[in-house]
Amino acid sequence: MLDDGTAELIKAAGGLRGIAVSHPHFHNSMVDWAHTFGCPVFIHAANSPWVMGPDPSVHFWDGERVELAPGMTLIHCGGHFPGSSVLHHDRDGGELFTGDTLYVNPDHRNVTVTYSFPNYIPVSAAEVRRVANAVAPFEVRRLYGQWWDAVIPDGGKEIIRRSAERYVAAIEGKYDEQPARRIA
Repeated sequence: MLDDGTAELIKAAGGLRGIAVSHPHFHNSMVDWAHTFGCPVFIHAANSPWVMGPDPSVHFWDGERVELAPGMTLIHCGGHFPGSSVLHHDRDGGELFTGDTLYVNPDHRNVTVTYSFPNYIPVSAAEVRRVANAVAPFEVRRLYGQWWDAVIPDGGKEIIRRSAERYVAAIEGKYDEQPARRIA
């Protein structure tokens, strides 16, 4: 939600040039934000059925990627929602802003992909591979997840790769349960 204090703080810091919405959980207030800051909202077209209030500020994009500005790329991943997307920033070895498309686990050493986190409904092995493959071409040092403390400060690319392999192995019944051989 957006209140006057938050809006003033953001305006004092330079405002917003655009808003990238990762998936429908954020659709309820995005137009208020866009109008307050006079900027567009970018949503992957696969999530358009969840946009209940059309507005000129909402811009649907299609395809696998869209560059919003030099070094800032939205990447279509799918998984959590058909149009789930993440934002890659190419500074400092690569930063990936994932929302809960790639959910940072409490250990901050693994990520996961889930259709419904509150209901513990997984996605398929194919979806996990799709998400991991979508971000694989990008350098990712830091990963910023779903909450302010869900940060992986280093090694993000390898953590995504390893986490996807682990998840797929578990879904396919190939996960080695031996504690000494278990991937943490």
